[in-house]
Amino acid sequence: MKDFFSSLFSAQNAVDNADGGFPFWIFWLLVFIILLLLVFIFLRDKDLRHRLDSFFKGIKNRLRKVRLLATLKKEQQKHEDFMLELGRKAWEEDVEVPSANSLRNQLARLDKQKSDLQDKRAGQEEKIAGVNKEMTDFQKKQEAAGLKLEVEMKPYVDKLEEVKTQEKDTGREISQKKSDLDAASKELSAAEKDLMALKEKGDILEEVKKFELESLEEKIKALAQRKIEADAVLRELKEKKAGLDKEISAQQKTADDFQRKIKKNKDQTKDRCRKYQKDIREWEKQRDKVTESIEEIEKQKTPLCRSLGEHVDTERVNHEELEILYTKIDRTKIKTQELEGQIKNLE
Repeated sequence: MKDFFSSLFSAQNAVDNADGGFPFWIFWLLVFIILLLLVFIFLRDKDLRHRLDSFFKGIKNRLRKVRLLATLKKEQQKHEDFMLELGRKAWEEDVEVPSANSLRNQLARLDKQKSDLQDKRAGQEEKIAGVNKEMTDFQKKQEAAGLKLEVEMKPYVDKLEEVKTQEKDTGREISQKKSDLDAASKELSAAEKDLMALKEKGDILEEVKKFELESLEEKIKALAQRKIEADAVLRELKEKKAGLDKEISAQQKTADDFQRKIKKNKDQTKDRCRKYQKDIREWEKQRDKVTESIEEIEKQKTPLCRSLGEHVDTERVNHEELEILYTKIDRTKIKTQELEGQIKNLE
C-alpha cells in the first residue's frame, strides 16, 4: 500500500511536470477508477472481509474482557470485605463455630493483649493529662506571684522616679546658687578693690571721698551678707541633695531586689515548665509505642477474622446479625460466577 501511494504521487508529479502530456483531470479519473476496483475486489473477497471482521471483533472482545476483569476484581474485593466483616461480626457476637476453635483462641489471646495495652495507654494518657494540669497550675501560680511582686514594686518605682526628679531639680538649684555665689564673690572683690583705691586717693574733696567711702562700705556689707546667705542656701541644697541621693540609693536597692525576685520567678517558671514538657514528651513517646503495638495487633487480627468468616460462611451458623451478610456474600458469589463465565466465553 505504501509503494502504491508512492507510485501514485510520483505519477502525479510526472503529470504536473510533463510537457504536453495528459490533462490533469484524467489523472484523478484514473485514481478514482483504481479505488473503485479496490472496493469491488474487497466486496468479492470473502476471506478478506472475514479477516477484517475477526480483527475488529478481537479488539472489541479484548476491550470487553478488560472491563469484565475490572468488574470481577471489584466483586472479588467486595467478597473479601464481606468475609472479613462476617468474621469480625461473628467474633463480636461470640458466635460458636466448632471448626474454628483454634482461630477463636488466637483472637481471644490478641484481644487480651489489646485490652491490656489499651489499659496501659489509658494510664499513660492520664499521666500526660496530670502533668499538663500540674504544669498549668504551676504557671498560674507563678504568674500570680509575679503579678504580686510587680504590684508591690510599683510604689517603690514611683517613689524612685519622684525622688530622682527632686534630685534633678535640686541639682539645678545648686548650680544656680553657685552662679549667684560666684557673682556675689566677684562683685565683693571688685568693691573691696575700689574701696582700697578710693582710700589711697588724695586729690578729691574730703566730703566727696567720705561719701563714696560710706557708699562702698555699704555695698561691701550688702554683698558680704548676700554671699553668706547664698552660701547657707547652697549648703542646705547640698545637704538636701545628699539626702535625696541616699533615698534614691535605698529606693533603687529595693526596686532591684524586686526585679531580681521577678526574674527569679520567671526563670523558675521556665525551668520547671521545661522539665514538665520533657516528661510529657517522654510519656507521649511511650503512648505512641503502645498505640503502634495496638495497631499491629489489629493487623494480626485481620487475616484471622477473614479465616473465621470463611468458616462461618461454610457452616452458615444460624444467627440474626449474620443473615444480611450471608445475603451479600451470596450475591457477590453469583455475580463473580457470571463474570467468570462471560470472560471464559470471550477467550
